[in-house]
Amino acid sequence: MTATILEGDTLAAGDPRTVAISVAKAKLSELIDEMYTSGTPVVIRRRNKPAAVLVEVAEYEQLSELRDTVRNVQIRKALQGELYDLDEVIAGLGLGL
Repeated sequence: MTATILEGDTLAAGDPRTVAISVAKAKLSELIDEMYTSGTPVVIRRRNKPAAVLVEVAEYEQLSELRDTVRNVQIRKALQGELYDLDEVIAGLGLGL
């Protein structure tokens, strides 16, 4: 299955569309419409390197929630390690506070 993305371009469904920042500036409204219609993210390039991604709000919220979950797991794992008494750390560093 393919999706038409601006001016006759086609790509396989699910493949992200990649555009230069100048195109994104000039055709932002059209890119948003196409992104919603096709369900395909749009990668915006600056100086030929990926700089941003245009995605649906629901997808962004899911990614943000996933990021927060991963951070929480990392914090929990870090806290499962050996704990140190603050006074001992200060003394060990010779800070004498």
